[in-house]
Amino acid sequence: MSWSRHYAVISFPGVGHVRPVLPVVEELRRRGHRVTHVVASRLADTARVSGARLVTYESSFPEPFGRAESVDDAARMLAELLREGFAPLDAAERALAGDRPDLLLHDDIAPHTARLLGARWDVPVVRLYAHFADNVQSGRSGGGAGIDPAAVLAHPALREAWQDEIDRLATHGLDADTVMSTLLRDDAVAELVFVPREFHPDGDFSPRRVFVGSTADPARARDPWTPPGERRVVLVSLGTTSAAAPGFFRACAEAFADTDWHVVMTLGSRVTPEEVGTVPPNVELHRWLTHLSVLPHASVYVGAAGMGSLLEALSCATPVLALPQTDEQRGNADRIAELGLGAALDPADVTPDTLRRLVDTLAADPGTAARARRMSGHLASAGGATRAADVLEQCADPSGANGFLAPQRTGNRH
Repeated sequence: MSWSRHYAVISFPGVGHVRPVLPVVEELRRRGHRVTHVVASRLADTARVSGARLVTYESSFPEPFGRAESVDDAARMLAELLREGFAPLDAAERALAGDRPDLLLHDDIAPHTARLLGARWDVPVVRLYAHFADNVQSGRSGGGAGIDPAAVLAHPALREAWQDEIDRLATHGLDADTVMSTLLRDDAVAELVFVPREFHPDGDFSPRRVFVGSTADPARARDPWTPPGERRVVLVSLGTTSAAAPGFFRACAEAFADTDWHVVMTLGSRVTPEEVGTVPPNVELHRWLTHLSVLPHASVYVGAAGMGSLLEALSCATPVLALPQTDEQRGNADRIAELGLGAALDPADVTPDTLRRLVDTLAADPGTAARARRMSGHLASAGGATRAADVLEQCADPSGANGFLAPQRTGNRH
């Protein structure tokens, strides 16, 4: 590109939503563009990219989020999402008002701030999906079955959260009608989906939607790790947002004791090695370890079904035993099983015998291995961060000479 642009990214406060964006930020910076990344302060260390401007805000969004089992649960969760959607507004407006971006990028879960600023400044927006687009997993996993949407929308907790936010937005010169009409307007010039088309369930997709696949690069794994000898390797993790479960890790250690498996477990921030206790000599415990250091050597990945973890495994052609922890993860796990890329197991059904049997079965099945290799090829050809940056440059092209919705300027940007 012969011109430099300013891109602003407003991320949702989840590791699985921030990480896919970082290689795109790096690629934009490599091409000479400026990038401002607005992110929750608790994820500041995760989100740092050389040369990019980091703007932080305080988020009260709970982690882990859990699942809705009742109208009260669903209303509480929507209220938290509503508050989070507007949480970055003050920080983003302060940081960008005098240096308005050419393009605003927002996570689809919390588009509120980007849409309001985009409408106010006449800046085009791009929607980012770190998971299946359009909630197509809804109804696949059974989450929220029997919950009346009308009862949720009428719930006092949700109404109170909405009124609180409208009162706060009044200080920005925004009234309820303006806010609602802006949020309901679907004017994204493009959508980037960090999932390969071949893994995504069917949906009604517009030409502006681009499936760039995973942006993780196995060649850039940060932590050196070498497999010990000739043992088969299984990687076990519950991800970054799952509740503490030392008993799960103890069950895994028991499952593979006195076998020819070498087990690598990443515990995360909520479980300590001391809580897991003594493990057999063929089991490694790590608080943190880059999965892409292990997955190229692993015969099976066992763990939470967050999209990032699943796609990292599949990029290395590693079959998956998915243990979904949330409604979203249940949809992901369903897709793994549906495509024959592994198996899904309810965490409540985990026993040492079941774990060992399923892992042995997946590792020995040539059909599963072949399908995982094909999906790895699809991920490699999807384009990742490079294709995402190509799309964003086209969207920011002021001439509108691109294959996406041309940015419409009304003259009130500056």
